[in-house]
Amino acid sequence: MSISINIGNILNSSTETFHEIIDKLQKKNIELIKQELALKNEFDNTLVEAIILTIEELKEEEGFISRLLYSSFGIGKEKNKRREQLIILGSQLKSQLSSTEKSIQKSRHYKETLYSTKKNLTLLHKAFKNKIPFLNNDILQNRAINYMKETSRNIERVTICEDELEIRINHLRSTLNQYRKVLRKIPRYYKLQEENNIQLIESREKKEPSS
Repeated sequence: MSISINIGNILNSSTETFHEIIDKLQKKNIELIKQELALKNEFDNTLVEAIILTIEELKEEEGFISRLLYSSFGIGKEKNKRREQLIILGSQLKSQLSSTEKSIQKSRHYKETLYSTKKNLTLLHKAFKNKIPFLNNDILQNRAINYMKETSRNIERVTICEDELEIRINHLRSTLNQYRKVLRKIPRYYKLQEENNIQLIESREKKEPSS
């Protein structure tokens, strides 16, 4: 929309036309962002506590030498309840990590969209402001002033959404960092056990005749 060319047409059109333009500039974006902000992305403290507790219990069950032999030589591959639990919990943690990363990306995208929306609304506000001194018709002048005020209110609304999104992004980043910190606590030999399980499954699939 070329605001500098169409501003006169907007003032000479019905009020509904102005509101349609405002809605077109922001309504859909604001609605989607409100939905995103309403989503709960709470830190899964229960999962994290379960992982830490399982690690501590496993360390008590298996001495340092046993863990070293398992990690270096694969000795002691018999099933261990804590290992199996930790593999499952670790998988759930990775899923939470992935979900949090996607939420951050989505919120960043919405923030970029808001930047564009705010820019267009600011141009519209400026266009009304610049047009007022050249309006000899009192009705059009009052209409331009009212439109300018309403556009200003919408800019404020967008700014509030921007701030809320920034708070959300910071919260999600904090959650992501905490998940990563917990993931690093999981000993390397659990990853090895997970890789062995994957390799075993792939080996079995290769041996099975294709239908």
